[in-house]
Amino acid sequence: MAFNKMITNVENVSALPDSIAGQSSLLKNTFDKAGKDIKEFINTHIDELGLETSASNLGAVDKKTGNKTTIQSELDKLNDRINPDYTDLEIQTDNELNLESENAVSNKTITGEFNKIKGDLYTQDRYNIASYEDNVIYLDLPLTSYENGKIINIIAPVSLSSGELNINNLGNKTINGEMVENGKYTLVYNGESWDIAPKDYVVGSYTGDDQQSQFIELGFTPSAVFVVDEFGQTKDTNDRYTGALATKFYNPSSGSYKIVSIETNGFNVYYKASADVYTNSGSAHYYIAVR
Repeated sequence: MAFNKMITNVENVSALPDSIAGQSSLLKNTFDKAGKDIKEFINTHIDELGLETSASNLGAVDKKTGNKTTIQSELDKLNDRINPDYTDLEIQTDNELNLESENAVSNKTITGEFNKIKGDLYTQDRYNIASYEDNVIYLDLPLTSYENGKIINIIAPVSLSSGELNINNLGNKTINGEMVENGKYTLVYNGESWDIAPKDYVVGSYTGDDQQSQFIELGFTPSAVFVVDEFGQTKDTNDRYTGALATKFYNPSSGSYKIVSIETNGFNVYYKASADVYTNSGSAHYYIAVR
């Protein structure tokens, strides 16, 4: 599918003869023809825009290179960053790393800390399924020692309020915190035990106080915050701003008045009736904040 320009001739009236008598149906059809042709052309493109392949034909600009691209191409890049694919990554026993691609990349020998690289691939970049016995979680990973700051991603085999982790028979180390069966957790080694890393996001609520602004404490500076009102909307029936999405790159505003803004260790919400800003109006609001 490709989007084409309309080339149908719509100058139907000017093409009529200078004198027409007793041909009312011809005149009606001629006057209607251009409108019908334009309507059919527009409706065809509306239908095409609803196809799953339409994004491949919508233009965009690559912000890094400035080159022309398509929306589908940018979406594919974003998906690759969110969901990295290691299915074609082979760990060789002879200290070689082979990345298969269409360009026939040859094996490249990795010198130095190959085992550390291999260990990181199996721990930091994917969730590992663990076994469990007598309050101890066991993982079989290519590690030779526990290192301060080491990151391990695991899927909890059981629910437990306290337990220990043993990797590659290096010894039992306490897990600081509760875990839920089949939950995904990131553990960080602090030199003596494993801390459960906080989630990448938090959800919460607040009640507006009808003041010009109110600071919502998070304990960290978010990269993005999405606020909605008690009905899950960002605008009410009077078209007033009761929520918005703010990011570290952009704080939304109504004219010169902010709607939501990211601040150090939290975010601000605002109330300004004359600017239709109601994120701090005296009602319940809900948010999700991403680290």
